[in-house]
This record gives sequence, C-alpha cells and structure tokens, in this order.
Amino acid sequence: MFVQIMHAQNLKATDLLVTGDDLNSEIKAATDLGIDAVLYDRNAYYPNKDMNCICSFADLKSFL
Repeated sequence: MFVQIMHAQNLKATDLLVTGDDLNSEIKAATDLGIDAVLYDRNAYYPNKDMNCICSFADLKSFL
C-alpha cells in the first residue's frame, strides 16, 4: 500500500512518516521500505523496543 501511495503522489520514502500500532504490519512494512515509522503503544506494551514510540498522539508532534 505504501508503494502505491508514494507512486500516486510522487513521494519518496523520506517524505513519509507512518504511525501504527502493529509492529508486524504497518511498522514493519514502512521500515522495510525505508520509511520512518512511529509505534503507537498506548499501553506501553513494548517498553524495551529500540524504535520511535509514542503513548499519545499528542507526542507525535516531536516527530514532525
């Protein structure tokens, strides 16, 4: 899906930021394509993951 979006909108991977709550779905897909990703981990389920992570969408501002 991300590839189709990039092609349709004439964007590069560096133009995008993906936010998602599933490491094995949208986060993995984004990082595999070189797209920056932020894990939305509202309940701190993944406290030891070495990645960009937020617990509230208000925290997303620091990645923009």
